[in-house]
Amino acid sequence: MKTPLPALRLVLVLSLLALAADAATPPSGLQVFRQSGVSFAQGPLTILERESVLFTVSASGDFPRTHQWRKDGQPITGATNGSFVIATTKATDAGAYSVVVANAAGSATSTDTALSVTALPVIRQSPAAVLVGGAVTLTAVVPAGVGPTGSQWFFKGQAIPGATSLTYTRPSLRLADDGSYSFQCTYTNLGRVVRAPRFHAKVYPAFTAPLVVTQPKAQTGRAGGSAVFTVGTSGTPPFSYQWLRNAAPISGATNFFLALTNLQPADATTYSVTVTGFAGATNSATAALTLGSAPAPNATADALVGSGRAALTLHSNPNLISAAATFGAAVGLDPAHETGNFFQAVTRLANLVNQPATTNFLNRLLVSPTGRDPYHWQATATRDADGLVAPAGVNTDELPLHLRTNALPEILGALTNFARIGNPDFIANVTEAEAGFGNVAGGATSVNVDQGDLWMGRALLHLGQYTIHHSSSWNLSSLLTTFRSLYTNDAISLQRILQDHPQLLTFSDLSQLAPARAAIEAGIDAYVQGAGSLRSRPPGTRRLLNLDAEDYDGEEQFRQSLLDLKGSLNAVLTANEQPQISVNFARMFDGSRSIRSLTPTFSGNEPDAETLSDVTMGGLVSVVGQPYIVVPLHATRVAQGATARLSVAAVGSGPLNYLWQKNGVTIPGATNATLVLPNVRTADIGSYRVRVSNAEGNATSVAKLSMGGGVVLAWGSNDQGQTNVPVSLSDVVAIAVGESHNLALKSDGTVVGWGANYAGQISIPFGLSGVIAVAAGRSHSLALKSNGALVAWGDNSYGQTVIPAGLSGVMAIGAGGSHNVVLKIDGTVAAWGDNSFGETTIPVGLSGVSAIAAGYSHTVALKSDGTVVAWGNNTYGQTSLPSGLSGVSAIAAGYSHTVALKSDGTVLAWGYNGNGQTTIPVGLSGVVAIAANAGAGPFTAHTVALRNNGTVVAWGANFSGQTSVPAGLSGVTAIAAGGSHTVVMGPILLTGLNDAVANTGGSVTFAVTPRGSGPFTYQWRFDGFPIPGATSATLTLANLQPSAAGSYSVVVSDGTATVVSASAKLVVNSVQDAFAQPRVIPGGGGRLLGSTLGATREPGEPFHAGNVGGHSLWFAWTAPASATVTVDTIGSNFDTLLAVYTGTVLTNLTLLAANDDGAGINFNSRLTFAATAGVTYLIAVDGYNASSGGVVLNLTPGLSIVGLTRTSFGELRFQTSGPGTSNVVIQGSLDLRIWTPLSTNPVPEGGFFQFADPTSTNALRRFYRAVVE
Repeated sequence: MKTPLPALRLVLVLSLLALAADAATPPSGLQVFRQSGVSFAQGPLTILERESVLFTVSASGDFPRTHQWRKDGQPITGATNGSFVIATTKATDAGAYSVVVANAAGSATSTDTALSVTALPVIRQSPAAVLVGGAVTLTAVVPAGVGPTGSQWFFKGQAIPGATSLTYTRPSLRLADDGSYSFQCTYTNLGRVVRAPRFHAKVYPAFTAPLVVTQPKAQTGRAGGSAVFTVGTSGTPPFSYQWLRNAAPISGATNFFLALTNLQPADATTYSVTVTGFAGATNSATAALTLGSAPAPNATADALVGSGRAALTLHSNPNLISAAATFGAAVGLDPAHETGNFFQAVTRLANLVNQPATTNFLNRLLVSPTGRDPYHWQATATRDADGLVAPAGVNTDELPLHLRTNALPEILGALTNFARIGNPDFIANVTEAEAGFGNVAGGATSVNVDQGDLWMGRALLHLGQYTIHHSSSWNLSSLLTTFRSLYTNDAISLQRILQDHPQLLTFSDLSQLAPARAAIEAGIDAYVQGAGSLRSRPPGTRRLLNLDAEDYDGEEQFRQSLLDLKGSLNAVLTANEQPQISVNFARMFDGSRSIRSLTPTFSGNEPDAETLSDVTMGGLVSVVGQPYIVVPLHATRVAQGATARLSVAAVGSGPLNYLWQKNGVTIPGATNATLVLPNVRTADIGSYRVRVSNAEGNATSVAKLSMGGGVVLAWGSNDQGQTNVPVSLSDVVAIAVGESHNLALKSDGTVVGWGANYAGQISIPFGLSGVIAVAAGRSHSLALKSNGALVAWGDNSYGQTVIPAGLSGVMAIGAGGSHNVVLKIDGTVAAWGDNSFGETTIPVGLSGVSAIAAGYSHTVALKSDGTVVAWGNNTYGQTSLPSGLSGVSAIAAGYSHTVALKSDGTVLAWGYNGNGQTTIPVGLSGVVAIAANAGAGPFTAHTVALRNNGTVVAWGANFSGQTSVPAGLSGVTAIAAGGSHTVVMGPILLTGLNDAVANTGGSVTFAVTPRGSGPFTYQWRFDGFPIPGATSATLTLANLQPSAAGSYSVVVSDGTATVVSASAKLVVNSVQDAFAQPRVIPGGGGRLLGSTLGATREPGEPFHAGNVGGHSLWFAWTAPASATVTVDTIGSNFDTLLAVYTGTVLTNLTLLAANDDGAGINFNSRLTFAATAGVTYLIAVDGYNASSGGVVLNLTPGLSIVGLTRTSFGELRFQTSGPGTSNVVIQGSLDLRIWTPLSTNPVPEGGFFQFADPTSTNALRRFYRAVVE
């Protein structure tokens, strides 16, 4: 089971009540309160490792203000905003936190709040590496004093029976035992259930000797300085290291890096390292250390460097250009000038966007000139309603050409500059003003950059090299088309990206393979050197990039993965992190494979076995050892005469052999991963087994094949009983729907009808049997028998039930308003009945048809080449095909519209759109079937689509609820659309699974309702992994914690068919019931979800909006600026009450505004009030007359501009506040008539940002306004 992202469970609110308003008013003291279970009290906070903490501050007083957060009395670098977040806490984050807030009049400092961090359990393995057949012991190490109880070990998300102590031993290991283990217990001192980070216990088929893939590099140090050697090794870890000086061991030098300090002449010699693994040892190459003297001062170069630093303001382009030129001149005078090389490397990269070629290219791409600052990128490209569009006149090869012509030389130049900085002890102090790190007054805060930072930077630059060489395959217009598609697609997946847009990840220019490979290798070498440098720093040293001790394990795993990648460029290697996997990425760079070959196609939630035939991912990876079945067989039920496909996907040391059996008897010739059984008959049903074998062993999978049908569900208009599905109806293999009647074909060849019968349309002819297909018109019905005969009944006003004499060879049928159309075996079409609009007049020469559809008064045919032909009524353009229509795999015809399904799973529609029936839902993809109504009239028309995961999407008219798909519907295999109703079928239909919202400590129940023959079995899953013991129709989760938030689904089986439900999402909110524990709303407002289920009313609590209520939630919001604020509960699913107060005592609050039903929709509430900067407002949400449900609270602050001042440089500066995450355009004017956009700024979550107008220097008059984009 994956580890959910940590929820934000504690919020510390530090409130400054009176900062100085002007120089005459000194700052006053502080009142501090926090949300931690003690009302307005201070005290220690205890949280678990990896959880999050948010500190925010509210202050009053003049702007501008500055903030400096502190830990243990020391400033926290970069923590200069109104809030401070520790997103993932570590043990080193424990300490005392406070904040200093200042303005021109003075400053105020909060009191300290202690934060303690309790470590999670840590899993340790003994021995460190194990072979197949051996044993492994896992131990959970817990911190002292937590009192662990309720221990439980898990393997791949499932509880291990009997594994309930702090240690667990697994004997007689197999490759199948390699995988993820986890441990869970309860910390009794905290009352918290905790789970250790997942631990991958590796089981190796054989140990691989270590191989040095990144050799130690020669170093040049200086007397008294330091040097760091590193080595990178692939093979079976863990490794032990012994560094050698002149071939003699160095005491204590046993890490992958060797750090030498206080260098002396005797240290100038050769160094190497012996690496030992489980299968032997190997020696690295030797690397020499030489001592050099510091470069002689160059007064001219030093002066230029100083001048360049003075001009270096990275958020001001003219200064940046000047600085770049100055540093370049300094390096020209003295190439060995290390500080000059550092700043030249940085500025030439930052200045890239100012180059004429780049500027021109961005202009031609219609990228806004505002905000092209590389450190505060805010540029936006022109978009249409659907996303990005390619500007006219831009050549398709300009993007790769520009990158290789302009960006690549700058990257290579920066790498050259960095390479000239040979001093291992190099330090550059960079201020915020130089690096654009923040907005601290004066830009005085600085950070030191050392060689470790430079090596990591070089690694990133090499990655940029690789990307540019790879981009030679790219095409600007196709890229923009791709981005547009992804921008509008809500169901993005890697599989779809690779399938639909292979140009993104394919090398088409083979000349770029070699330099791309060289860039990858150089980048890995740089990363290893950088990692060694970061880890060799003295304790407590902080630089630009930092690696703490608790991060070492994760960093080592990442580094070993990179070394596997590099090693595999020259030989097939076993992956350190996945010992069943061998990797050979050299094939990606020899032109024989591309990443495009790595991905399968999908049906529903599983990959198609046929597309997994190359499970080695194009020869890049292979699985060693005995076979492992990736996709097992599933119970399958098909109709008589249909085709059954039984597929399995397996991996293992090749070649793999497949042996199929039915009821224990080998099936001759069945030696592939897929078994196809056409025209299934009774003799084919039984138990099927596939045995996958190789030289290492075998694996089997078993499933039953049965013959039969499914069940039916209907919704929408029921004025003729058309949605009253007969209770006993089952074993259905096909459905057809007319205007107000339905037909179901059963597996025994009989037909059942229900709904309207005013024309006899459901009066099934006596004795009708042997039917293999049905169709339903407006008020008539049609059936095709297995002997090729046609039978029709119902309305015959236009002769539609009179079968043409001599008609034979029919393979498919369709029924329209008052006409029929059939497809013959030879690919031709016949039609009869109403011909008022030419709907039965077949186009001359029509042949090669593979599918047909009949609308109310038009007819459509799909040809085998994927093109479409339509004829008949064209009043609304329903037969006017979209230009260039091709690649169609299915068609449907409605009353006055036509629908086409393309082979890529997308849908097109045309014709009448009065109710949106041809407006395809945004992002709809993965569609496998479509349906449209052909009766009733154009004003009730709707369209239905079936997706490959068994779910349904419907759109168009919904007057009778025909497009309101039942909640949680899944398991659907066929769809049909009636006049004002919809019908679906499937072997098992599931409904009732809904998303849920609950509070921490509360409970929630998920339930699913199956329709089918039963009895059913259930297995609930969390984020795709089985939940042990969750095997009933309902799943109840109690004492919810934030870690329970995620996706829940259930696998339901009746023994002959298996269905996976749609997923339901669970949101777990922090406790917010108590007035003393309000949920904090960010300064910029936003949309918050919650639930009043289980919430209570407190003694002395006001009656909100004048109603007794009974289940209230409390929220707190501190205004970042004075403005009008709108609050509403639109989207809540119950009758809400809403009120806003000020005050700190529940029984003595001041009411500002209240509302009951002001939103005008679904009895939701809406109000506005005038907020004052720095004031904290308490917002209550309750339910009318004690009603309760899911809460949606929306808070939208208005725009404001405050604190207009002039800086010492003459610039005008002010603060703008507004809705968080919105884009605000600052406009300027000299006369209040002509307004010019100056900057587009995203409003941060805190709700405000500072704006400085560099064009206003010494201006006598300037007007400003803010507009939401």
